[in-house]
Amino acid sequence: MNIWKTASCSMLLGALLASAAGAANAEQVHRCDNCTYTQKMNKALTSTPLGLAYVFDVPNAELTMWEVRHDGELRMKTADQTAVDPATYNMFLNVLGDASAPKAENGRATLTLDASFPPAGSRFSSNPLAGFEGYTAYDFSRSGTLRSQLGTAIANSLVSGSASYSNPLGTLLLSFLFNAGGPIPTGYTIIITWVDGSKTTFVIESDDTSQAKYVPGASTTLEGVPIPDSAVNTDAAGGIFTGEWDFSNLRSLEDWINAMAMNGIPVTGQRTSQNKVACVRVDGVLSCQYL
Repeated sequence: MNIWKTASCSMLLGALLASAAGAANAEQVHRCDNCTYTQKMNKALTSTPLGLAYVFDVPNAELTMWEVRHDGELRMKTADQTAVDPATYNMFLNVLGDASAPKAENGRATLTLDASFPPAGSRFSSNPLAGFEGYTAYDFSRSGTLRSQLGTAIANSLVSGSASYSNPLGTLLLSFLFNAGGPIPTGYTIIITWVDGSKTTFVIESDDTSQAKYVPGASTTLEGVPIPDSAVNTDAAGGIFTGEWDFSNLRSLEDWINAMAMNGIPVTGQRTSQNKVACVRVDGVLSCQYL
């Protein structure tokens, strides 16, 4: 067989198997509003593959976990209710509680984190910023590795008892909740304030609840100036970076200038004591100069 045909077949088979696995995992979470104990058990029995499954009830804010197995003696599937992990139950109740919280146009609710005041466990079952406290928004604007690490820690802290512990069934439940409709949020926007006052924004939505994603163009300095990142070279740059920007001190200005240069935009002109820069976008090109 031709080597390219063999490779194509292998890739197709891999995609089909991955799709089948995803469909099977999706059968481990079920919605059953106002259901009796027996109805919830029967809903859990529809799970494939065998193992643990969640059944949630939105109107009554109830979450149950079931162990679905095949009983060899009875020759049938059985489901026994078991304890729900406290961190996952905490996440479930928080998402339902956020139904009354203000939403952005995209349906997401906003969560805030402050590196100077780590969360005490009400929203996050563990501190997602542990180990990241000394960083600034500039560090995350530059490093994809840091963004990935923090994004995973945020997601893990929402659904499990540890920022370093993944909970696949918990992340699947969160995805189902974000897709539940009505006033329940479709995701979260997480705004982090670092010790220097700079801010970084992540989002987590139903398409991938295993990791929060960095939002390009949404990071800001202590003064509220947008921090240069990959967004400077996109069509969105005009709406984000154009304008006159004031910096409270020379160090803050230099950090911003260096970040802009790293993204291919030099700041031109003669620096003055104003610590001020103006940016415009003409014919799709962003340019900045000292004022």
